[in-house]
Amino acid sequence: MNAKKLAGISRRFFEVLSSEAMVTSAVLASFYALPIILFTKKNIHSMPISEAVALLVASLLLGLAVVAVCFLLLRSWMKAAILAAVLAFPLLQYLDLKGWVTSALPIGDAVAVGLLFLVLPAGAFLLVKRLGFERTRMLASYLAIVGPLIAAYSLAQISISLVNNSGTTVTVDSEDLRSTAVKPPERKPDIYYLVFDRYEGQIGLKESFDFDNSEFLDELRSLGFYVADQSFSNYPTTRPSLASSLNGGELVVHGSEHIKSAKPLNPLFYEPAVAAFLKDKLDYSFAEIGSWGPDTQTSRIADRNPRPAWQIDFFGEHHLPYYSGIFLVGTAPGNAYDRYGGTNFSQYQSHGDIFLDQLDAIRQQAKHDEPTFVFSHLLMPHPPLVFDERGGPSDSGLPNDQRFLKQLQFTNNHILALVRDLLAQHKDDPPIIILAADEGEYEKLGEDQDLSNFSAGASDQALRKKTNILAAFRFPGERHEDLYPTITPVNFFRVTFNEFFGTDLEL
Repeated sequence: MNAKKLAGISRRFFEVLSSEAMVTSAVLASFYALPIILFTKKNIHSMPISEAVALLVASLLLGLAVVAVCFLLLRSWMKAAILAAVLAFPLLQYLDLKGWVTSALPIGDAVAVGLLFLVLPAGAFLLVKRLGFERTRMLASYLAIVGPLIAAYSLAQISISLVNNSGTTVTVDSEDLRSTAVKPPERKPDIYYLVFDRYEGQIGLKESFDFDNSEFLDELRSLGFYVADQSFSNYPTTRPSLASSLNGGELVVHGSEHIKSAKPLNPLFYEPAVAAFLKDKLDYSFAEIGSWGPDTQTSRIADRNPRPAWQIDFFGEHHLPYYSGIFLVGTAPGNAYDRYGGTNFSQYQSHGDIFLDQLDAIRQQAKHDEPTFVFSHLLMPHPPLVFDERGGPSDSGLPNDQRFLKQLQFTNNHILALVRDLLAQHKDDPPIIILAADEGEYEKLGEDQDLSNFSAGASDQALRKKTNILAAFRFPGERHEDLYPTITPVNFFRVTFNEFFGTDLEL
């Protein structure tokens, strides 16, 4: 091939690349994909890729609609692409932009919204409309190069992170749970495993808050509970703690020294061994009533999975996955829906309502005829701090430690009310009830911590506070002989199954 032909092919290639259709497509694809890519990069250690792909498709469809509207206004695809690229930021990164504007300028939220959705679009529209053909082509071509380069760089970082963590798996040595023989009792009691996130045990509350929780614990004892008042969790954060208790054993990490990502734990939540044991060997049904967090929203083996968080009523009722909800509530359309739609779309604005809805859903499970295992992960007294002890709004003028204790007392009141209701509903067939926590509170309430490295950087006092947990058991007939004060979550169900189903599981 001679030089003249090669030059002609190259010129034609670059003409195609710089054509109106190619430039418009590149700008649209990159600027409406980039917010999703950056969000995925930030959450890659726990966010499922399938969720990122769904968000990406939705964002690109939004971009197509925006470009189409811009074309109707400007009658030029390149100009429409430039204006659509500008609008991508307030549309898809609304909360971040509004926060940046209000922190950088002495203005309120209303003025910031006006800047983002009146001044910025109008100014961009007038500027783009006045651009000549060459300048329009130059600016659009520049955006068509810069946008994909940034997106490609971020995608490369995501790929590296995925590769680095691809060899790590986490299992629980619960083979004995799967292979053990059982002796089904004549009556199979319903089992309630209710986990109240960050419900610190009596030791931690006394040491950290100088708070005596004995009135509540004594009330549980009067209702027939055994309170393990020296119980500590095996792990200091939610995901490993719940993964171990729901699978009846300690975690075993394969492929690396430490868990660098939350993803290897996901299978332990999707198909927990404790629930599988009850379903497969004893014909229990399984009801999971998860929190607004990502860990306990979905189980592949749950027969009933009511999810009060991230509900959206749009051509029917839908439940959004956690990360989709987090992203969408930061966009302009999602935030407007969250503010004015009147449903439990955002976890923070509906934190208290979701907790109360979970309690109602737990009560509903007693109405089913078949024996049922109910697992619920409830984010109380976990922040945000929204309640005082009587259920009124939390006083933001008080120190966080006082507000936490008031929300703890609010939680106590609702736990007692729930227990009394369950006992009344099961008057003739007493259930097994396990009230527990997965972790305690952080040493400095409300301070962000590096969850992946908490243990390595924590003081002995902080670890005691973070791992001392509520643990109370009510067995039918008060068969509490095998329970002990220092029981840890990995043994909760081993003791339970040995007592009621004739297993011989080691502790």
